Amino acid sequence: LCGCNTTPDDPEKLPGDYEYIVYSLGDEQFITLTKYVGKATDVVVPTELDGLPVMEIGENCFAGTAVVSVIVPDEITVIERSAFAKCASLTSVKLPENMLYLGVQAFAECSSLKEITLPDGALVMIVKRGTEFLVPNGSLHLQAGDKLLLISER
Repeated sequence: LCGCNTTPDDPEKLPGDYEYIVYSLGDEQFITLTKYVGKATDVVVPTELDGLPVMEIGENCFAGTAVVSVIVPDEITVIERSAFAKCASLTSVKLPENMLYLGVQAFAECSSLKEITLPDGALVMIVKRGTEFLVPNGSLHLQAGDKLLLISER
């Protein structure tokens, strides 16, 4: 852990629309986004900030914001728990092809979410609805509160 590169009480150090942490792994450095502070409602998550690659969307990063649509580029491999929780206006999300981890409740309480573009090769295996486990058959419609078990080629 290299330490926080920005602080909320120092607006001159805010990197535009995001607060973030810089991590070091050997000689490499990468960024985890920790908070979206922008005003845009249609968001394309950046692949780089201050010359460093963005690799992760951190826990609660977008939580409770007014975003309507989000595109997560392929360079981002991790989306932590509750990253988009309580985004009541969020209607669509495109997930990255190279995603390695999607945290629990990443989209909890996103009551307007209608479309999630999954990575190629992702397969919905089981839908948990309440106490039932359902196997999708091509005509199953998702409902609020459904939980999905995904299997991917990666």
